[in-house]
Amino acid sequence: MLRVRKLLAGITLLGLGVTAVVTAVVTAAGPAQAAPDRKYGPAVEIADADSEADAINDAGLVVGMASGFDFVPHAFTWQAGVRTDIGSGWIPRAVADTGHIAGDVVGTDGKPTRAVLWVDGAFTDLGTLGGPNSHVMAMNDRDQVVGYSDLPDGRIGAFLWQNGTMTALANPYGGNSAARDINARGEIVGWALDQAGATGGVRWRGGAVTFLGATVIQDAAAINDRGDIVGNTYVGADLHARLWRHGQVTDLGSMGYKGPNGDSYTRADDLTDDGLVAGDSYGADGIRHAFVWNAGRYTDLGQGLVVGITATGTVAGNAAEFPRVGLVWQPLT
Repeated sequence: MLRVRKLLAGITLLGLGVTAVVTAVVTAAGPAQAAPDRKYGPAVEIADADSEADAINDAGLVVGMASGFDFVPHAFTWQAGVRTDIGSGWIPRAVADTGHIAGDVVGTDGKPTRAVLWVDGAFTDLGTLGGPNSHVMAMNDRDQVVGYSDLPDGRIGAFLWQNGTMTALANPYGGNSAARDINARGEIVGWALDQAGATGGVRWRGGAVTFLGATVIQDAAAINDRGDIVGNTYVGADLHARLWRHGQVTDLGSMGYKGPNGDSYTRADDLTDDGLVAGDSYGADGIRHAFVWNAGRYTDLGQGLVVGITATGTVAGNAAEFPRVGLVWQPLT
């Protein structure tokens, strides 16, 4: 494979190599090898009102943000019922199994928002791709952090930060892009504008940029360590969650209900290595419900919006309606 490195406005590009535009057949969910079924207890509130959970690691450590009376974000961790304040002025966005956290220091008074890595109380500014702002979306246990940054020309671009350096992830077509997740092997997914100017799901792997197809997966949300991808795409007015596995794409369907405007909405947010998909969809009450999908079967966790799932099936998320509050759904043993 020919590896090409170019400079765009002084930015080193990573991953500009063989580019594939994938045309895939989308099938409905059918019988598959299922992970063990799990039954869940009721949602546990992890903070007071006006809080949100943002991520969870496999140890069940949740990171999130609460809004105080001063309207300044206050970062916290939560684990096994214990909540710990870890400073104000920033929002945790990702947490590794090592306990390292990546997030955004929120700009105020005209200052930019900057992506940071937090380790044992110390911050590292991850920089930008030449514009003023940068934002974290995910990280892995190797402290590889991905997200998006402003570019000098006003566009936004996906980045990978590792070993002290932020590098742009290539989009051969030059449009906006953002990285949404990274697995243990350093494979990255997100979205980018394709050659037709349409938003499509993208995978960056080993120097190759793969476009999953704007009509197949518009936004690739998560990738597990096996390389399976979940994402979302609109079909007309309806949002569909989809699973990409070994080049085959499965539409996850829905829990069978419509929202207040008559539209169907099923969103995948995360997945485990054994195939559990967590997300949210409308329930019979017209409010979004958190779910766990397992080989074609839905488990309704009740009202809520999902932000992540652990290897053992614990789900983190937030209340579906205001006031917002962080929630955890734990499997029953």
